[in-house]
Amino acid sequence: LTAETMTPDTLLPARTLGYGYDRQGQVVVETIACAAGYNLRWLLRWIALFCAWLSAILAVRSMSSRALYPAIAI
Repeated sequence: LTAETMTPDTLLPARTLGYGYDRQGQVVVETIACAAGYNLRWLLRWIALFCAWLSAILAVRSMSSRALYPAIAI
């Protein structure tokens, strides 16, 4: 086995694992590879999603309770 690729069922990118062996057949090198551009696009998407989520949370918190539930005169 010199390499294997794992593709998760989530939004995470696929990972490729590489192996290197010495003369006795012992694993001496293990590498994890993924295209840097793909990782960057994935990271930027999550940052944008987080910023949108944070903006929504802050907008809801900045609203006063009176704006959400106006007083009813009886």
